[in-house]
Amino acid sequence: MAQKKSKKAPAAPPKPAPPQATPLWSRPWMPYAVVALAVLVFYWSPMTSVQVSPHWDAIDIHYSMQRYFSEEMRGGRLPVWTEYEYSGFPFLADPQPGPWYPLNWPFFFAGISTKAIATEIALHCLLAAIGAFLLARRWLASRDTAMLVALLYAFSGFFAGHTSHVGMFQTAAWLPWILLGVHAVIESGSLRAIAATGTAAGVMFLAGHFQVALYSVLAAALYAVALLTKANWRRAVAAVASIGIGVVLIGAVSWLPGSVLLRESIRSTANYSQSTNAPLTPGALETLVWPNALGAVSGEYHGPEDITQFYLYAGIALLPLALAGLLASRMRKVAAILLIPALWYAFGPAAGLYTVFSKLPGLASVRAPVHAWFVVALALALLAGAGAGMIEKRWPKKWLIPALLAFCFLDAFYWNSLATQLPWARHSFEELYGLRANSFWTTIRKHLPGGTRLYAASDSSQAGPLNGAFDARVPVTYGYNPLQLSRYAAYVAAGATNERLLDGLNAGLAVIQTTGQVGPRPNVLPPVGFPQTVRVVAGPNESRAALATLDPSKEAVVEGGLDGIAQSPRATASEEEATQSRMLVHVEAPTRSLLRTSIPWFPGWTAHAGSTQLEVRPINHAVLGVEVPAGSNDIEIEFHQPWLALGATLSLLGTAVAIAAWFTGRKRRLPA
Repeated sequence: MAQKKSKKAPAAPPKPAPPQATPLWSRPWMPYAVVALAVLVFYWSPMTSVQVSPHWDAIDIHYSMQRYFSEEMRGGRLPVWTEYEYSGFPFLADPQPGPWYPLNWPFFFAGISTKAIATEIALHCLLAAIGAFLLARRWLASRDTAMLVALLYAFSGFFAGHTSHVGMFQTAAWLPWILLGVHAVIESGSLRAIAATGTAAGVMFLAGHFQVALYSVLAAALYAVALLTKANWRRAVAAVASIGIGVVLIGAVSWLPGSVLLRESIRSTANYSQSTNAPLTPGALETLVWPNALGAVSGEYHGPEDITQFYLYAGIALLPLALAGLLASRMRKVAAILLIPALWYAFGPAAGLYTVFSKLPGLASVRAPVHAWFVVALALALLAGAGAGMIEKRWPKKWLIPALLAFCFLDAFYWNSLATQLPWARHSFEELYGLRANSFWTTIRKHLPGGTRLYAASDSSQAGPLNGAFDARVPVTYGYNPLQLSRYAAYVAAGATNERLLDGLNAGLAVIQTTGQVGPRPNVLPPVGFPQTVRVVAGPNESRAALATLDPSKEAVVEGGLDGIAQSPRATASEEEATQSRMLVHVEAPTRSLLRTSIPWFPGWTAHAGSTQLEVRPINHAVLGVEVPAGSNDIEIEFHQPWLALGATLSLLGTAVAIAAWFTGRKRRLPA
């Protein structure tokens, strides 16, 4: 009898292997965490320590002006005009405080302190680092080498040297993002990429440093050229055009009012095409390999005039890695197209390219070509990342690039933060500025007659921050600003020899330059009044010449003709109300007369008697005059910033268009 074969149970399927955990270093968020941690460590002391403080222009310009704007906005006021600089100044026309820059708004709402300024800098270091990382990822296969690019750019000597120039630092931080946008538009052609690139350019412009913004736009054009092919030229043109449109539209709230200020300022006639200050010098290049080559680290500086502009160190490994990166042909082309023109331009008129570029709109009026170094710094960082990639291919060790990252960070952290006082002062704000400011302004308040201004021949560090009048809320005749009104500058200069002009500025107290003491000015004129006579001259040159002998208590000098004006010795004027941008004056004038004020002339001032608009004009070359009707009248004199409303409208329109393009343009693409 045959035996039955036993049936074997089917073999159980093999158990699936447990999922492998992604190594911590390889997780997608790790590069951002590393960069953020590096920035936090780099700026921890400036953001937290009482014994580390911003200094120089970070305090003299940015802290004082940002604090003033913040306090005004939190008080529900829009500071279009201020008395705390140059007897009166169109505050919102000045781009330097960055009043419309979105990344400043949280600080404005929270309140500006010295630590807020340090945090603004840290935030933009992070912005620069992440932008450089994402840009490098377009070119480099390794995330680690892209992180190296981020650190080499964001912690470079350009940013260390210009930490005190807050607007410049903020603007330069956007360069990698602008180039990234150009790359995305050329690569994808998407409407979203076009909208994002234009928005980034507009926001960058609002940071408030025209020169660096202009260099960034030119660098973007060069980058587009580097990527240009016969097949993608339409996209390249669209990328560059989106940047221009973004600046024009989104940046309009800044550049439209700013153009009026520039036209009326001492910079209006500036032409640096043949001669400029701060070109790059060969000696400054030594700081690429030895940070103390010019003594900027030790405090024994012996380089060109401005210590902040000639410090270039980004790590001892930068140049060897960049040289190795020249072997990477793909990166070599784009880096060279960015680096060579920017470096050549930075050497100024003597090198030739600066003079050629000065023929382009806007470039003749910018100075300090060494400021273009941030473009060179990014190009060198990209080359260094490519060089690190070449080394990684030859010696594929997992620890190699992380070790290089750590070394480069520690190198930059030591030389560009710990060892130098270039970016930060190693003293408290009170020691540097506060104690002197409190003592000075307490004395001024004690002696300054009510309703008058403080006169000083120039700003002085004895008063604390150079623009400390903003902090003290004391009207002054001086200021610290490269955009001083040109007519006013001529008037004050003439006042050095003809002190009667200072009477017309309502200056009731003066700082005696030789002793630093303050003394009264007994002949000060009231804020408004009627001169006894009016002298008509042909134009600005003649009115400026007349300042040498003018006595504003007796005479007014007017450019052009006056119809029906007849000064009367019985005319009187009294100031009834006054704010920063508005004055109510009661006048009694037997005849139609010319009213003198102590307000610096600037477009945007208007005057009304009831519903009747009155003629306003510059008198005495630099101050505001009003033609008032005969009789008893209340005259309202008010300032409205020219082009501000139109600029705000265009900026809102540009923002709305960019948002609409983002949400509707997901699948819309330009042809390659």
